[in-house]
Amino acid sequence: MRIDLRRAVVVQSAEDVSRRLRSIERDPANQILPLPPPPAPFRVPKSPVPPMQLNLGLKHPAVPDMPHDSSPPDLLRGNPRMTGSATAGSPPVDAKFWKRTAELQLTREEIRRVLQRRGWARDEVAILDQRSAETAIVEALSIKRKRIRRLAKERAATEKLMTERAVAPRVDAEKQALKLAGLRNHFLDRDMIQFHDRKVEAAARDLAAMMAVAAYKAFKG
Repeated sequence: MRIDLRRAVVVQSAEDVSRRLRSIERDPANQILPLPPPPAPFRVPKSPVPPMQLNLGLKHPAVPDMPHDSSPPDLLRGNPRMTGSATAGSPPVDAKFWKRTAELQLTREEIRRVLQRRGWARDEVAILDQRSAETAIVEALSIKRKRIRRLAKERAATEKLMTERAVAPRVDAEKQALKLAGLRNHFLDRDMIQFHDRKVEAAARDLAAMMAVAAYKAFKG
């Protein structure tokens, strides 16, 4: 009986195993190194440009801060109830203003309606200054354009609905005709297949009869 020493299992005692583990732990190569310190937190470097000179697109640096006013200044400058007097350096509204509104197809009632929404009274329109009048024209044109676009959308939707209602019966009739034509073709195809099957069956019967006669003659022969 041969014993292969290369595959033999060497059994060590518990003392030998503990001694071996202690020698491995004492080895400097097996020492656990401490973790490195955590990195310093990231800080955004300071810009060399002073903050007051940065233009972030919100406001030009040369524009001074103005007090906030929720009401449009153009429509309040010529209002005697708000300011007590008309705007200095701005001429009052003359006939050219109403002529321009007529050229733009704006009525005086539309202008008055815009001004009344901004707090103007009906009798104060006559003393409206030129700058506020221009603002009123722009706003009245914007309102009129929005109204025209809304009416155009409503008219297009109505025309589309009427067209669909007019076309729907014709489309239904065409679908019904196509359906009937499909059924007719289906029945024609079925009849042709049945006719072909009957011809094949008749030919098979004739062939079987001929083979039976030939076999009978050969048997009697």
